[in-house]
Amino acid sequence: MTVARAGQTVVAVNPDGTNIGSAASPISGNVVTVPLADTSSVNNSVPVTSPGAVATIAQIPSASLPAGLYEIRVTTTVGGTVAASDQMNLTLTAGSTTTRLANGTGTGSSNFGPYQIQLGGSVAIVIATVAAGTAGSIYGASIIATQVA
Repeated sequence: MTVARAGQTVVAVNPDGTNIGSAASPISGNVVTVPLADTSSVNNSVPVTSPGAVATIAQIPSASLPAGLYEIRVTTTVGGTVAASDQMNLTLTAGSTTTRLANGTGTGSSNFGPYQIQLGGSVAIVIATVAAGTAGSIYGASIIATQVA
């Protein structure tokens, strides 16, 4: 998904860069301008194949986030060759708070949040593996952090 700052156009695309929709009926028509708050930070990871232990899957760098209260939403995907060990193999870390993400068994995506976390500034938000992923597994994640106070 491609995301732009406040007042710019937001267009959803598949990971291969094509518009969401099928070749027979792609999305077309009006493009919608969405007023995103300037305090939102978004990170979509590049898929990571067979990640190692404590591998970063997605992050919003510390320089992107001023001090404040944030609402954080996460989407994770696990695909490829998976095993039981890939279940609950991701954490969300924001400041001193680490939360284990309970993604389901098998392949697919899972949504988490909203979490409200107070950040002191110069703190990254990171999605990382706990243990190494199964050989042939593919991990991905998206983070949306919106400053609410």
